[in-house]
Amino acid sequence: MLYSYADMIETYGSAYQIAKAVESGGLFKVARGLYSDERHPDPSAVACALWPQAVLTMDSAFYLHGLTDVVPDLVHVATPRNATRIHDEHVRQYFMDKGLLGIGVERLERGGLAVRTFTRERMLVELLRSAGSLPLDYYKELIDSYRKISDDLDMREVEDCMALYKRADSLFDMLQREVL
Repeated sequence: MLYSYADMIETYGSAYQIAKAVESGGLFKVARGLYSDERHPDPSAVACALWPQAVLTMDSAFYLHGLTDVVPDLVHVATPRNATRIHDEHVRQYFMDKGLLGIGVERLERGGLAVRTFTRERMLVELLRSAGSLPLDYYKELIDSYRKISDDLDMREVEDCMALYKRADSLFDMLQREVL
């Protein structure tokens, strides 16, 4: 479970008591103003706690939705185009327009914290958009996973997400050819 500094002040009463809890090993400082009762909390949950406007995307979202068994090396987050650059070697940041960032977002429970991630339908569109930049074997694995769950997907949401992009016709053709 992750806790903010305010939560810890409420629990321990003072910064000195928090420092003593960290020193004794009963509490772990994850980042500035962020604490955990686990030594190594889930990196996705930590990223979402540190940057609340961020949405998990690409490799992190594919793994979170169970579409791949490849554990991502980095936490992939999408942020608004005007957001401050994230200077963390464990985070890959994607900048998006605010209008695109709010479409197809859901909250999932992860590491005792609700994380924001794109839905499986939105991630299908992102997968098709980035087909040329992903390794071929990884892309094929994800397409195969989507083929297996194609009956469970909300195709109306997929089409609505595709309509947001200029290349909507070519994305729809790719969807027909590779997934359906």
